[in-house]
Amino acid sequence: MKKFQFSLGRIKGYREQILDREKNSLAFIHAQRVSLEDEKESARAELRRSSAEFSERAKVGVSIMQMNVFKSYQHSLGIRIKDIDEAIIELSDRIERQLERVVAATKDVNSLEKLEERQLEDYRAELIKDDERFIAEYVNNIAVRKNYKAI
Repeated sequence: MKKFQFSLGRIKGYREQILDREKNSLAFIHAQRVSLEDEKESARAELRRSSAEFSERAKVGVSIMQMNVFKSYQHSLGIRIKDIDEAIIELSDRIERQLERVVAATKDVNSLEKLEERQLEDYRAELIKDDERFIAEYVNNIAVRKNYKAI
């Protein structure tokens, strides 16, 4: 009997490629979010550092111009942090949508794998039946030869 070959093997391969693509896309989006979170933490650290530096300078005395520069810098850092937060929220939404795609692609692949398993079981059952038929035919031929020789 010929070797087992899954009838939907090409489709399964294609669906596996789609699943890999979707997983890679999810990983890329997740990496972007992690990068933005790192950037946000850096901006917060810079905000804390500049506030501490300004406090030290303010003890000695600062001019109005230096105070305005500091306030502008802190304001720009605050805006940057807010922008990063919005980008993180958007990426989180994209991650959720992409995760749904990955789940759907995984279900497609899993259903094809289950179908392949069923076909393989059917193939093995057919192999067993073929072996049983061969054995029955072999035994029958031996019995016929003994009867033929006996005559």
